[in-house]
Amino acid sequence: MSTATPDTPLGPLGAILNQRPIKGRAELTPALSTPEARREKNGARIKALSKSQDDCEALALLFSDQGITDDNTVPGRLKEILAATEHWAIPGLQTGIAFSDRHFKGDQKPGGEGFRDPWESSRNQVGHFLTAVGMSFEPAVVRRRVGGITLRTLLDAPEAMLDSEVVRRLVIGHEKAADPSLGDAAIGALVGAAVPVGITGGSPVPGILGGAAIAVIRAFRAQFQAVTQSDIIAWDAALAALGNNTALNLGAAEPELRKIPIVYENRGNSIQDLRLSLCGWYLGRAITAGRFASGEAIATWVRKNLHD
Repeated sequence: MSTATPDTPLGPLGAILNQRPIKGRAELTPALSTPEARREKNGARIKALSKSQDDCEALALLFSDQGITDDNTVPGRLKEILAATEHWAIPGLQTGIAFSDRHFKGDQKPGGEGFRDPWESSRNQVGHFLTAVGMSFEPAVVRRRVGGITLRTLLDAPEAMLDSEVVRRLVIGHEKAADPSLGDAAIGALVGAAVPVGITGGSPVPGILGGAAIAVIRAFRAQFQAVTQSDIIAWDAALAALGNNTALNLGAAEPELRKIPIVYENRGNSIQDLRLSLCGWYLGRAITAGRFASGEAIATWVRKNLHD
């Protein structure tokens, strides 16, 4: 079977390529026929891959490792990865399994090169990348609920704004305002604990967990609302500058991306993260458009563009 790269033209051919079986994948067995069973099994395999000393290579293997069960399509593979790596409380945040930034290109200096995170508290670059991929691939994630409230509502997104615009602003804004702290979550948990147990099914635990998650998302709201129209224009120009070749033109994208102002003293904010988000956003769109014929093709793309 031939392998398509991001050079593959878009359109019907791309859609057909996107549905070709991924070589080496076992068919879904009855024991793995439920999303919960696959998430547990795939999560265990991904945790094993996370023990590697090479986080970028582990990211590549998420798309090609035969120990991860999927439906033998590229979109299906991505959906299984997202399900297995999602944060326990926050839909669309793919930091549910711990990784670091080892062997991603670049350095950890504020304002530095490549993709490594200057902030130790947010150095899960595999999860960061997958969050951007997932939001680009499935913008409707913002319609899922936390504590009974949709993410869109928690972000205070305008009713007329498309889901695709909401997630784009959220991805950009993640580098425009400080990340939430453990203190934010702790205060939210205390508030959630005060919710009457009748509302939470007779147990205070759902209220505690929901309160913590909502407090964190309120910090994400500040990030979402920090994005300006000029930031959007710069992001779109940087995305277009990447091109559609196997090797992304990061040099051409850099001047546009630098037009988005970042305060490096803000917890978790960095140009390295913004670059990685841009690449993840690109990959999510490329998978949607059918530019990859196999998971192995994506793994090769990750090594070429992100690995040191």
